[in-house]
Amino acid sequence: MSQTDIHIKYTIGLLHLDRFSVPFFFVALLGLIVLLVVMKWLKNTARVHKFTTRKVSLRFTFTKYFIVLLVLSFVIQFVVTLFETVFSIYGKDELGFNSNQVGIGFMLCGSIMAVLQPVFATYGEKFLSTKKQIALGLLISGLSLIAFPFFNNEFLVYGLIVVFAAGGAMVTPNLLSAVSLISRKNTGRNISIQSSTNSIGQILGPVLGTWLIAGGFYYPFIIAGSIVLLAIGCLFFFKNPP
Repeated sequence: MSQTDIHIKYTIGLLHLDRFSVPFFFVALLGLIVLLVVMKWLKNTARVHKFTTRKVSLRFTFTKYFIVLLVLSFVIQFVVTLFETVFSIYGKDELGFNSNQVGIGFMLCGSIMAVLQPVFATYGEKFLSTKKQIALGLLISGLSLIAFPFFNNEFLVYGLIVVFAAGGAMVTPNLLSAVSLISRKNTGRNISIQSSTNSIGQILGPVLGTWLIAGGFYYPFIIAGSIVLLAIGCLFFFKNPP
């Protein structure tokens, strides 16, 4: 879509959307369609007419196990967003990719994660424990990131993206599952805290990535990959919750 201009003529003038406006316009249109679908077909949950009150404590207790899960969640989200930010710049300026080629890279990353996450969540534990899946996923992601700046061939780059995404797909559902199983009573609270931790990673990833890329294209990938590999050490403290 970024290669397309839209010109619509009216009797009173001309609507012109340049190639950078078209993708945003398309996403806005999708949002409108989703809004209409939600208003038409999404049903409300059953209303509860009986209200009860209780005291809610805002004091959280973080066990060592939970802290390890939060650290790992932060690292994987931080690295994924750093990669996504840097790859678009790296692909354009260093590899000479056009917007279609960069888009294919993002499509592969998202598709692999979308396909493999439910697979690992459903069948992964039949072959490897949660701890081993997380360790293997971090190892795969870390090594693929470190190798990334040493390959310029388009298909090898796409291959490394697939490997990186597969590692992330192995880590993410296992972390979410582990967080949800910490406490049956506070599952929602724990997942919310993990989500906030992920958001912090999403904030810092692009900031550090764009800062590192000023020093050289290989810095973001090698440093991010090294952080992932170091995070494997956190699994030493990874034990089942009491």
